[in-house]
Amino acid sequence: MLGSPYCVIGIIIGLAEIFAGLVSLAKATKLSPNTYLGFRVPVAFLARNLWVKVNRLSGVLGICLGPVAIICSFLDNVFSCAFAFIALAMNISIPIIYARRIVERETGRIPGSDIPHQTLKVIRISGVLLVLSIVVFAIIAIILIISYENLPNMIAVHFDLSGRPNIFMAKHDFVVMFSAHMVLAIIILLSLFVAIDGIPNLPEFEDYNNKIRMIYSAILVVLPTILLIVVVIIVGYNVAM
Repeated sequence: MLGSPYCVIGIIIGLAEIFAGLVSLAKATKLSPNTYLGFRVPVAFLARNLWVKVNRLSGVLGICLGPVAIICSFLDNVFSCAFAFIALAMNISIPIIYARRIVERETGRIPGSDIPHQTLKVIRISGVLLVLSIVVFAIIAIILIISYENLPNMIAVHFDLSGRPNIFMAKHDFVVMFSAHMVLAIIILLSLFVAIDGIPNLPEFEDYNNKIRMIYSAILVVLPTILLIVVVIIVGYNVAM
């Protein structure tokens, strides 16, 4: 049904992908690397030809995956909504992986070449933070698996200010949707790590890259923690009922 949450979420994600894809193809590919429009990750800033190829791929993916997400949303079930999240993750991760694969060729950085005229700082992300975030996601998955049989068929997933539940879901739908959110988060976090860590920090993008690094490092801590708290509250409440 068009008005159901699953359908609405899928349509919104699909439209967002199409819009972003059109912008990337029609506008970002015509621009030089910048911090205001396009697929703006540090690896894409290294050369204009790299920027163009990454934004072109991002645009094509958005235009292709967006309509698929919208069509699937009319199936109106939790799996069609989950697919929309996975499609979004693909739209972010595939261009980043592609950029890292071609970065040496597109920027002319050949290992073992002559001494460089300038040595650039390299962006570094703490690998410990990434590992800890993955561990927290694994703990969340274990909690969901262990508690699944003990959950009632309909569970409370939202509470008002007084702590009373006001939104309920089938436990199967909750686990699928929560898992889709986790997969989306893990794919994006891993992709951004690839897009940021070890990338030369060009002087003209240094401030932007440093902000991205700090924000990303904070997300590595905050996002898994929030999801863990949410699943503990929901599972704890419903198991105790």
